[in-house]
Amino acid sequence: PESIHFSFQPFAIKLNQYLSEALEVPIEKCKIKLMRLSEWFVGTGTPNDSYARLKVEFMTGRDRQKLRLAGEELLKRFSEAIQSQNPGQPCRITVDFHEIDREL
Repeated sequence: PESIHFSFQPFAIKLNQYLSEALEVPIEKCKIKLMRLSEWFVGTGTPNDSYARLKVEFMTGRDRQKLRLAGEELLKRFSEAIQSQNPGQPCRITVDFHEIDREL
């Protein structure tokens, strides 16, 4: 939303570096698509009802423990990045992991 400010590119570069190391994949395999939605609503849709979501997709076969730890770390890093750029602005933050089946 326009009420939340976030620098996508620096965060994306750090995210790729972290995922490459944490999941032991070449950084060239890490791809990020950044999108800012112009219309969405949380609760009554007031400016204080901000929401940020980080969706991570990966191919099946990754170590579950590494994914769980990476998810916790991504939530921490995403929360810190949003809050540091928007002090005093409440924002609901989520991180979702989704598997892509290699055989489909």
